[in-house]
Formats: sequence, C-alpha cells, structure tokens
Amino acid sequence: MTWQMMGRDKGTEGRKHRDTMSAQTIQSDGGRALLNRDDVKGLNMGLNTFGAKTFWHTLEHFHATGKRHWVMATYIVLLHLVGFTYCLLGFSAVFFIKMDIKRGTAAIMNPICGLQTVFKCWTFSWSTAEYLKLFEILKKDFLTCVPPQKEGGANDVLAKNVVATNEFVKNAMRWNFLTLCMVSTMPYLRSQAFREFFRLGEGAIVPNKICENEYPFEWNSTPIYEIIWIYEQIAVILAIVTSSAYQAILLFLVMALVGHLRVLGYVMENLRASDFRGETYQLMDKSAKANAYQQLIRCIRDHQKINAAGDALAERYNFFLTFHLGTAIIVGIIAIFNCTAADELADKIKFAIMCGYGLLEVAIYCYCGQLLENASEDVLRQVYQCEWEEMEPKFRKAAQLMMVRANNPIALRAGRLYRVNLETLGAIQQLVYSALTMLSSMIDGS
Repeated sequence: MTWQMMGRDKGTEGRKHRDTMSAQTIQSDGGRALLNRDDVKGLNMGLNTFGAKTFWHTLEHFHATGKRHWVMATYIVLLHLVGFTYCLLGFSAVFFIKMDIKRGTAAIMNPICGLQTVFKCWTFSWSTAEYLKLFEILKKDFLTCVPPQKEGGANDVLAKNVVATNEFVKNAMRWNFLTLCMVSTMPYLRSQAFREFFRLGEGAIVPNKICENEYPFEWNSTPIYEIIWIYEQIAVILAIVTSSAYQAILLFLVMALVGHLRVLGYVMENLRASDFRGETYQLMDKSAKANAYQQLIRCIRDHQKINAAGDALAERYNFFLTFHLGTAIIVGIIAIFNCTAADELADKIKFAIMCGYGLLEVAIYCYCGQLLENASEDVLRQVYQCEWEEMEPKFRKAAQLMMVRANNPIALRAGRLYRVNLETLGAIQQLVYSALTMLSSMIDGS
C-alpha cells in the first residue's frame, strides 16, 4: 500500500511538472496567436464556420494560458462518459452472451471503432502543447531561403500544393463524415417498412439498433431500447467530430511539410550561377561564389528545419498511427468477413460501410506518407540539378552533405519500424486477405 501511494505521489508530481513546463513553454512564445488567417497561405482552415471557430478558439486558449478551455474539458469528459463506457459495455458483452464466430466478431467491431475515437482524444489531450508546436509548419513564412527573384515560382509551387491540400482534406473529411452518418441510418434499413417496400422479407431485423455490438443486459425493451438508441446516436456524433478533426489536423501538417519540401526543391533546382554573377562576367568572382554559398547555407538551414519538424511529426504521431492502423486493420477484416457471411441486405450494407471506413482511412494515411517520402527524396535529385560544377569546392561539399541527409527521407512510421506508405498499404491488403481466408476456413470447418 505504501509503495502504491508513493507511486501515485510521484505520478502526480510528474504530471504537475509536465503541466508547468508546458505552460511555461507556451507562455514563452510572447503571446503570439496560435494560427491567424494571415499566417497561412491559402489553406482552407474553415475559420469562418462556427464549429471550426470554436475548435480553434479552444486551442488558442490553451496556447495562451496553458489551461484547457471549458469546451475542451467538457468534450473530453463527454467522450469518456459515452465513448469509453460504450467500449467497456461492448467488450464485456462477449463474456456474458453465447456467440458464434460471426456474432462475436460483429459484436466487438464497433467497440474497437469506439476505442479508436477515445484513443485519438487521449493522444492529443495528453500532450496538447507539443502538438500545437507543430502548427508552425502551416505558416507561410516557415521558409527563409527563397530569394526575391524566385518568389514568383515558389509561390506557384506553394499554391499548387495548397489547392491539392484543400481538395485532399476536404474529400477525406467528406468521406469520413458520410460513412459515419450512414451508420446512423441502419435502424431504418432494418425496419419492417423498408423490408416490405423492397420485398426483402417480413418483420424488422432484430436486433435493430444503430451499432452492431451487444450489451451485457436486456436492452430490447421499452424504455431501455430508446435510451440505447439515443446513447449510440451521441456516440456516433462524437466519433464523427473526433475523427474528422484529428484526421484534418494530421493531413494539413503532412501536406504542409510536402509543400515546404517542394518549394525548397524548386529553389535548389533553379540555383544558377547567373543568379550571382554580373552581366559582364563570364566566370564567377569570389563575391559571387560567396553569395552562392550563403544561399546554399540558407537552404541547408531550412532543410534542417523541415527535417526537424518532420521528425517531430513522426515522433508525435508514431503511437497514434500504430494503434490506429492496427485497429483499422482488425475492423476491416471483421467487416469484410461479416459482409460476405451476412444473409440480410441491411447487414451487408452495414459491414460494407464499416469496411470502407476502416480501410479507406488506412489508405489515406499511407498515401499521405508516400507523398511525404517522395517530396523528401526529390530534394536529393533537385540538389544535384543545380549548377554545382561552377561553384567553389566548399559549396560542393555542403551540397553533398545536404544530399546525404536527403537520402534519408522524412517518413511517417508505425511501431517505429514500418513506414506508413503505399508499400505498407499493399502489405496490409495481403494481411487482410490472409486473415479472411483463415476465418472462412474456420466457418467451413464448423
């Protein structure tokens, strides 16, 4: 008992020290705003919508004071009261209800999705200050190496990336929102009126509720049925808000890094000797070579800054991606398996939706990771394409060092070992296929 109390005291002191350091770090920024409209270059942050305004306001409050806004605190408490209890009830039901493989896998699918949502909240709320530091990546003045004569071309590169980012994030959030909203329509697809209208059978499908998990008590009677329906509807709404917000943040940060790498690569690729020598000189003099070397040093420093931000992003989201991709794979396997084994059309639609939700989210993260790796590796080729042969030896040595660093690209990682890219997506597809084959053989054998 004494050791437990000592452990609690140390844990409490550690949390207080961490919170104090976070508050000091935040307040040391000099009261700068977290992210104003003028700080970004064309990113559609949605600052005009009420929901996004509230979201950014709560983050700004934490950035300025080091304390959680009451809206953020209420959201965290509500998510734990609804989401965490939903997971506990869903997982515990497996031990109280007699189930076969199909019913058991379907029962744990939604609690796993709920655990994903709760885990997203945990990872962000546990170290909010560290996450907010990454928002520096979004600012349009993140790079300082762009010379005046290259600003036009660099702005064009950045503008193309901004358009792609806005479309990518918008479509990803729309799909995420659509799939989760479609889950809320499941009671109507299982209803007697729907089945009779489309001649799919007689009588409503039982159980007929929003989600597929079971409960360790009798729920299919009034008024418990109505309470469960409202409870699950609130859980789905919280999942929509949480998944959309955290997915958008990660995608914006990754695509911002991609944009900065492309601008840096454009500057290096178009680094010419004619930018530094006068019109009357055929060869570069010492002054021109010194200016070219200083321009390269500015590019190297920005490259170091981008790599540091990329490493911080990969480190901060490593545990998040590890857990999220792992559970998404499980959800995808269960959804495909039950979709092929289900007898009712409504159940097939339900599991098809969950399969699309789980595996498409994995595909989005893998695609983003691949874009980040490609942009990082392209810097290596673009440095080589500058007119290094006309520069002095120390310029070539510095450029060589930059190429060595670019040869180790920035990458999102899961489990600190596996890169989150298209190659990983292919491996995940093979894993899902193998798991489905095993589950199907178990059904055929029984």
